[in-house]
Amino acid sequence: MFDLAALVEIFLEWKHDKTENILTYRDRCHRSVMTQTQAVPHHTAWVDALDDSSAEYLWAAEVPSSL
Repeated sequence: MFDLAALVEIFLEWKHDKTENILTYRDRCHRSVMTQTQAVPHHTAWVDALDDSSAEYLWAAEVPSSL
């Protein structure tokens, strides 16, 4: 079920994170209000991620957990 209160909380956190540091707020992970699944962090900080291809973005899913 859609949790509007959780969505508002995530938005306010995002707004605070963006105000706190414009270069790192995109690196934060949030929980889905629909599935309650926690997002995994991207393998590269946003400011350093120069390749925006889908292959690079999905790279983390292909890397063994032992790395």
